[in-house]
Amino acid sequence: MEYIKKLVPQGDRYLMQLIKINVIQRSGIAIIDQCSFQYNFVPEYQSKYLSFFLNSAKLILRIEKARTELRKETAKSLRGHSEQVKYLKRYLLRPATISL
Repeated sequence: MEYIKKLVPQGDRYLMQLIKINVIQRSGIAIIDQCSFQYNFVPEYQSKYLSFFLNSAKLILRIEKARTELRKETAKSLRGHSEQVKYLKRYLLRPATISL
């Protein structure tokens, strides 16, 4: 949810509305610092993923900014675990394509 909020203004509200109108279903139990809810499309809306180039410079910048901020926050929480931080720094998001 934090990632969605950083990418899309009020993105959490969009997600809640999609759950409310039964496009997305939420399952599981969220436990802080252990596991989160699982989100899936309901069977009526499931389809194959389509891949296409992302042309919105504004969205690309938001994705990069959110990725950088989350990487910094996660690196702080992993202080003292340098073997994990080196892999975190290798994390790569390719904003040129997006799957729907």
